[in-house]
Amino acid sequence: MPDQSWKIVSTGDFNNDSRTDIPWRNSTNGQNAVWFMNGTTVTGFAGLDSMTDQSWEIVAHRKIFAQMPTSNMEAIKAES
Repeated sequence: MPDQSWKIVSTGDFNNDSRTDIPWRNSTNGQNAVWFMNGTTVTGFAGLDSMTDQSWEIVAHRKIFAQMPTSNMEAIKAES
């Protein structure tokens, strides 16, 4: 990822394939995305809802709907 404002924020299985995927957050503009992985190979990706308020962080994820990866992210406001 050449843009240094993108950071890995967690790991987990976001598409219910029993493989670890990588969620990213852009600390400059609040965009969020996830790379679907097979080992070290990116097999797909999805854009997730943006959160432009920079006081928010992605601190956890959970499976809600296995077929809807954009529903898997849980943004929780960081405590000051």
